[in-house]
Amino acid sequence: MQVSYSSTEQTLQPVQPNSLSQNNLVIGNTLIGLFIILFPSCIILGIVLYKKHCAYRAAVLLQQIEALERLWRISPRK
Repeated sequence: MQVSYSSTEQTLQPVQPNSLSQNNLVIGNTLIGLFIILFPSCIILGIVLYKKHCAYRAAVLLQQIEALERLWRISPRK
């Protein structure tokens, strides 16, 4: 008895993980890491800049008040 094999033999390839899903995972982890670092940094920077802006506005208002007081003290010429 002779056994014949069909000519449609399939070669098995080793299963490789989907590289596309790995790239998406790496990109997602990178974005999450950047968010974790940048979000608190932006909040702190915003608070610091807001405080500086308030100090600047207070200084400008004091200068304007001083200028108005000098104008008020000027005596009219007779």
